[in-house]
Amino acid sequence: MPAIAHALYSRLTIPSFIVDISEFAESKMNAIRAYASQFYSVQSKEPTTRISEPGFLKEIESRMRYYGALIGVEAGEAFYVREALNVEDPFALLTMSMNIYS
Repeated sequence: MPAIAHALYSRLTIPSFIVDISEFAESKMNAIRAYASQFYSVQSKEPTTRISEPGFLKEIESRMRYYGALIGVEAGEAFYVREALNVEDPFALLTMSMNIYS
């Protein structure tokens, strides 16, 4: 593998890049909600975990909005790459529309 992009869930890690997922944000949340038994339920007798906390789904939505705001879109998904990324055309990369001043 030349590089591995890790989905970013830690608040302590600065993302290497953010992908605009505005078009897919609702589908993503619907797919997550399909596993309702894993999340908070008043009736649940299971031990509490991070994902079964009452605000966990709102946290996911807020994170998507936050990362989206960093790149000027409705929803974003952040990734972290430890390896150096190979850029074939730095001019194309640096002249594309992105928020590099945040």
